[in-house]
Amino acid sequence: FVNEHISLEVSLPDGTNPLDLNGQVVWVRTQAPNLWDVGVRFHQIHLMRLQRLFKFSDQIEKPSFV
Repeated sequence: FVNEHISLEVSLPDGTNPLDLNGQVVWVRTQAPNLWDVGVRFHQIHLMRLQRLFKFSDQIEKPSFV
């Protein structure tokens, strides 16, 4: 739900511990009956940890609206 606070555990294929991210849902778009796109505003981003995510971002399929 919009404005809900969430915690995400993101596993990456680099063999290290998952990223633990905290944020707030800012928008939701329905794609199919059981499929949604969700925009999240993250709190207290640790850039050194997040660089692991950016390393794999070229391999992630981008949504059509980006």
